[in-house]
Amino acid sequence: MKEVENWFRAFLGELYDWISKQLEVHISDLQNMTVEYIFSVPATWEEETVERYLKVIKEAGFGSMDRHSVSIGLNEAEAAAVQTAIYNSNQETDGYKVWLLSSRNDDGANLCDEAR
Repeated sequence: MKEVENWFRAFLGELYDWISKQLEVHISDLQNMTVEYIFSVPATWEEETVERYLKVIKEAGFGSMDRHSVSIGLNEAEAAAVQTAIYNSNQETDGYKVWLLSSRNDDGANLCDEAR
C-alpha cells in the first residue's frame, strides 16, 4: 500500500504544482487568497481509505499555504449529479470545459474541469 501512496503523492504533487502555476498567471496574490481544494472519492471507499487519501493529498502540497484548505467533499456519484445539474452553464476555455460552481463578491470561485 505504501508504494501506491507514493505514486499518488508524486502524481498529486505534480498536479498541485501545475494548478498553482496556472492560478498564479491569473491571480497575483494567490498565497494570501482563500483557496479551498475539494476532492471527491469513489462511493465505495471506506472511511479509513478516505482518511489515508486525504493525508496523501496534504502531503502532496494541497492546503499547505496559510489561507488554503483541502477537504474531501462529494463522492464521485454525487459529483456526477452536480455536474449534470449545471451542465447547461458550461463554457469552453482552451480545450477544457469549465464550470463555474460559485463565486461571491469576486473573492473566489470553485471550478471543475474536464479534458476533452
